[in-house]
Amino acid sequence: MKKVGKFLLCFVPLILMLFINVVVSYVALFFIAFKDAATGNVAASTPEAVTEYVEQLITNPEFLLQATVIFQFVCLFVAAIVYGLGMKKGRIKKDTHKVNGFAISGILFLFAGVSLFVTLFMEGVSVLLPEVMEKYAEMMESSGLTEMSLISTIATLVLAPIAEEIVFRGITFKFARSFSKKFWIANCIQALAFGIAHLNIVQGTYAFALGLLLGYLYKKYNTLIAPMLGHCVFNFAGTYLTTFVYGDSEELSTMKLLSIVGLTAILMGLGIVLLIKDKNKKDNEEAFMARWRRETFKKPAQPVAQPQAATTYNAMTGAVNAQANATSANPYGPGTPYVPNGTAEEKKPENSENVFDKY
Repeated sequence: MKKVGKFLLCFVPLILMLFINVVVSYVALFFIAFKDAATGNVAASTPEAVTEYVEQLITNPEFLLQATVIFQFVCLFVAAIVYGLGMKKGRIKKDTHKVNGFAISGILFLFAGVSLFVTLFMEGVSVLLPEVMEKYAEMMESSGLTEMSLISTIATLVLAPIAEEIVFRGITFKFARSFSKKFWIANCIQALAFGIAHLNIVQGTYAFALGLLLGYLYKKYNTLIAPMLGHCVFNFAGTYLTTFVYGDSEELSTMKLLSIVGLTAILMGLGIVLLIKDKNKKDNEEAFMARWRRETFKKPAQPVAQPQAATTYNAMTGAVNAQANATSANPYGPGTPYVPNGTAEEKKPENSENVFDKY
C-alpha cells in the first residue's frame, strides 16, 4: 500500500499543473468577459448570447496565447518555490555539475535532429491517421503558439522549457526515484507524466519519447540546465526550422523528405558523438570532485599502541624513573633510549651494560 502511495505521489505535480491551468483559464476568461461587458463590446443579455460569446472567446488564438503565457508564469513561480524548498530541506539534490562545451554542442545538434525526426513522425501520422492529424493541426493553430510573435516566442522558448523541466525533471523525477531506485523506471514515470500534460495523443506520444531523453540528460549532468537547453532547442527547431523546411507548401516533396532524413541523421549523429566524447573526458568535474574528497578527507592511519610505562623509584638517587612494563619492550634494559616498532631509528648506546648492575 505504501508503494502505491509513492507511485500516485509521482503524478501530484502533474495534477497541480493542470489545476493551475484550469484556474488561470477561467480567471482570464472572466476578466476579459467583464472588461468587454464594461466597455460595451459585448451585449450578453440572454444565456444563448453568453454561451456564444464564451465559445468564440475560448477559440480565439489571441486569448489562448495570453492565457498560456499567464499560466506558464504562475506555474514557473509555484514550481520554483516548491523546488527551492526541496533543496533547502535537502530532499532535492543541488546541481553539482556544469555543462561544458562538448555537452552544449552535443545537445544543440541532437535536439535539432530530434525535432526534425518528429517532423518525419508527424508526416507518418498524417498518412496513417489523417483525421487525428487534422484535429491536432486545428488545435495547434487555435492555440496561437504557431505564430512567430514575441509572446509566442517567450512562451515556447523561455517559459515552457524552464517551468516544465522544473516540474517534470526536477520535482516529478524526485518523487519517481523515491518510488523506485532504478533509473529507467523513474525516467519512464516522469516521461509519462510529461506526455499526459500535453493532453492530446499526437503531441503526448512524442513528448513521452522526448521526456525520456531529457530525463537521461538530467541524470548524466545532474543539473536542470542540460534538459532546459535541450527542451529550448527542440521547441526552437520545431517552430522555426520546421517552418523553413516546409516553406509555403503544406506538404513535403520527395526531395525535401529525403533531405530531412539525411539532415536528421547528420545532426543526431553529431550530437551523439559529442555527448559520448564528453562522457570520456578525463577531467569530468564530478569524478574529479569525488576523487578530491576521498584524498582530502580520508581517515589518517591509526597509531600503533605502545606499551604503557610503569613508574619506579631509584633508592640510590632518589629519582623517579619510568621504565617499560615488559622486560621485552626494551632489549637494551631500562633507562636506555629506545623507540619500539621501528617508527624511528634505533640507537644502541656505546656501553650497553645496564648501569644499575654496578650497584
